[in-house]
Amino acid sequence: FLIIGLFLTPYMEVSSRDLIILSDLIIFGGVYLLIYIVGYLYSDSIYSLLVIIVGYLISDLAIDYNSLRSSASLVTKGINLVFISLGNYQEIGYSLYYGPIHGIVLLEILFLVIYRKYRRSAF
Repeated sequence: FLIIGLFLTPYMEVSSRDLIILSDLIIFGGVYLLIYIVGYLYSDSIYSLLVIIVGYLISDLAIDYNSLRSSASLVTKGINLVFISLGNYQEIGYSLYYGPIHGIVLLEILFLVIYRKYRRSAF
């Protein structure tokens, strides 16, 4: 949307906040893709996707939208360690609960789990 708007309309402007939200969405999608791959590798069933969808729904429902990030409950904090979700917070707007660094670290951990599983099965 942003790239097409930049080239087709002279009045389109992209703010740094748009790019931050886009990077959070990319991290969000990558984490859930890798969680699904890990679930499929260890269960050998397509139904592992249901567990991941339910985990996301619980994570999304646990977030209090348009509230302070510091006012989240302990359950919300625990769920968002693995099943990350984008929320709208008063002080910063849309963002991942623990921030993009947590998402990138989670991506790396999941990638290493997948890599180790494939290395064990290859030899």
